[in-house]
Amino acid sequence: MKKNIGPIIDNKDLSLKKIKSLNEYEAMHNMEYVYDNIKLIKKELKNNKPLIGFAGSPWTVSCYMVESYSTKKFTKVRSMVYKNPELMHALLKKIAHCTYLYLEKQIEAGADVVKIFDSWGGILGKKQFIEFSLYYMKYIVDKIREKNRSVPIIVFVKNSGLYVDEISKLDINAISLDWTADILMVKNIVKNKNIALQGNLDPAVLYGDKDCIKRNLNDCISQFHGTNGYIFNLGHGMYPDIKPEMLKYLIEEIKMIKK
Repeated sequence: MKKNIGPIIDNKDLSLKKIKSLNEYEAMHNMEYVYDNIKLIKKELKNNKPLIGFAGSPWTVSCYMVESYSTKKFTKVRSMVYKNPELMHALLKKIAHCTYLYLEKQIEAGADVVKIFDSWGGILGKKQFIEFSLYYMKYIVDKIREKNRSVPIIVFVKNSGLYVDEISKLDINAISLDWTADILMVKNIVKNKNIALQGNLDPAVLYGDKDCIKRNLNDCISQFHGTNGYIFNLGHGMYPDIKPEMLKYLIEEIKMIKK
């Protein structure tokens, strides 16, 4: 872990042999603290609030593994898609199975819902998105369905507005949207499907004053009227310099709308 950068991954030996040697079951054992915390949180929630489990998508995780750290362009991993697709698929296959096991353990620990978070699927063209991102999310969803048919599954793909038709073909319960999505278009795509929508307030709205937050919140929620179910959410994660009191104000306003 490096200050102001985040996790750094040693990928000097990113070969087919190295990828095949990765032990996903050993990785699951190293994540026991996550499952223990889910059990603790569930106990505190007293079963009257749902707990959402979480995992990064195989494509998003591979972006960090190939690049070694977070970057804006992801040129190494994108070039691998074209230069060495066999290696890319080998890595994604390994991550996908590991991610399935990780989410299964979260469900066993008490997660009521699971969400697959694809922060970087939107950097791919549609053809490449289907092959290198969506395919592996489908693998995870289908594996979960084999064992836990009733567990709700949410999928989020940042900058995915043009790919919602493909995402909606997954056996999922909700699609989470970032703030750039065309909500009317998305509603038309999912209107005959039993899929709820989640989203999609721009996190930058929280830099504004209270009037700004309230106005944009109401505008955001009004767009989702008539859906097959709606979960309010920010369109992506919070930025580190957003004032916590502004988030608190947003939450209080949401509670008032619910009433």
